[in-house]
Amino acid sequence: MKEEVCMLRSKYESFVKSFIELLEKNCPELIPQLQALSRKQVQLRRVKWINRGRNVLTSCRALMEDARCDWLKLLENFRSACAHAQKHVELTDNSRTTFIDALNILASDLNEFARKWVKETLDSIKYPFEDSIDIRAFFNETNTIAYM
Repeated sequence: MKEEVCMLRSKYESFVKSFIELLEKNCPELIPQLQALSRKQVQLRRVKWINRGRNVLTSCRALMEDARCDWLKLLENFRSACAHAQKHVELTDNSRTTFIDALNILASDLNEFARKWVKETLDSIKYPFEDSIDIRAFFNETNTIAYM
């Protein structure tokens, strides 16, 4: 398998080299345009990565501001943000560092938000209970805490 991959890679490299030589020989004016296109593609991937990161962080913040927070969606979005930070994209500036810093701040805020929300929920059902209770009366609250 390894030998086959190496052979295919060398064939690909030789094909690309012969194609570039053919372009340089027959259409030298295309080389600068192809290089510019390549730079634009790198810039587009960078902008797309930054935009996706901004969107996922914003969606997490929006869910945290909702009075009826969808914890499963918030968890899904936060995991998506963490996975996004791991994606390999050729970045020429400090975009990844900025995103990771924003993600760390979000994680801290999310931790504080969850603690506050659990405290408010437990206070609303007057926990700890002094008497025996019917747990079914607090079904929604216990389900939400369990999801967290």
